[in-house]
Amino acid sequence: QGGCQKFMMRNREFQMLVVITSLLLCFGIIMAYSASAPVGEKVMGDDHYYLKRMIAFILLGMVAMISAAIIPYETWTRHWHIYYGIALVGLLLVFTPMGVHGGGVRRSIDLGFTTIQPSEFARLAAVFFLASFSARKAEHLQNLKKGLLPAIGAVSVLCGLILAGKDLGIPATIGATTFLLLFIAGARIRHLLALTASALVALVFLILLEPYRVQRLIAFIDPWKDPKDNGWQIIQSMAALGSGGVWGVGLGQGLQKNLYLPAPHTDFVFSIIGEETGLIGTLIITLSFLFLTVIGVRIALKARTREASYLALGLTFLICATAAINMAVAVDLLPTKGITLPLVSYGGSSLLSNMIGVGILMNIARASQESDLLDSFSTRYLHEKSW
Repeated sequence: QGGCQKFMMRNREFQMLVVITSLLLCFGIIMAYSASAPVGEKVMGDDHYYLKRMIAFILLGMVAMISAAIIPYETWTRHWHIYYGIALVGLLLVFTPMGVHGGGVRRSIDLGFTTIQPSEFARLAAVFFLASFSARKAEHLQNLKKGLLPAIGAVSVLCGLILAGKDLGIPATIGATTFLLLFIAGARIRHLLALTASALVALVFLILLEPYRVQRLIAFIDPWKDPKDNGWQIIQSMAALGSGGVWGVGLGQGLQKNLYLPAPHTDFVFSIIGEETGLIGTLIITLSFLFLTVIGVRIALKARTREASYLALGLTFLICATAAINMAVAVDLLPTKGITLPLVSYGGSSLLSNMIGVGILMNIARASQESDLLDSFSTRYLHEKSW
């Protein structure tokens, strides 16, 4: 009995992870139907079309999440090269006849019965590699040539292929996750700052390279300069959030999803949540991801090995940073990027990849015990002059 109680206490993070994931998925099912019904009726002739597919994706995701919770986490990091290779092949297939080209972007592969977005799974492969590299090559990370540049190079290959498909959002989250893990693992701050400066220069170049990105940036600064075109999404998103008030207009009663707000069930589902459930609904979603961040950090600090700690931190940051970007876009704090809200938005690849990530976190939580990650971090950055 004492051992059972100790197990339950030690796995409080596991229990909270299950609760928050279930909450977000339930919210996703409800909002998938509410937000997608008008689009499904107009495009597919079935207002339940996206709801049925969302439920199917969640059921498949449950199988993937439970499998990831059972499979030892070491499988993902010690065989990272296999997943990295699969991600690489998937990203390359986007540029073959199998690739789906639409709206000027290439992000998906047509499998016949469905489409898949390889970049969603490439994010996971990047974290698997970084967690393994940071744990096994920690002594080389302060060396630019032997440690940092090889790590950046491997991640840059994936990001470069995703950028070639004209997707800027996912490489941004991968880059931020890379910075975090390498910083915590012990890379020199001055090296990371130099690489960050280089990344910002590259970002400016990428924005200027594509006129539509420049237009999005202008619309972000002042959407009313072009309210009928580039500023339309932001204006309609803000209208949805503003009309919701504190309690919302009621589930299913929102107006902006009626073909006013583009992608109401994917990129801008947070706006529909704000319109129909008000401030209360948006706070529930925001606090859920905040708690998910805290739980993920606690799992990392209690992990058995540094490899598991880095893996937990990377997955947590990847999921929650994506959520933060999606919500920031909805409230006009960032330019539009085409990023879904994890576990809530409609989207098969996004749901599957995020649920796999949560499953791995569950596995690490089940096997966790107190680790010295926090002490190591404090020692390295407070006592060693790594500058």
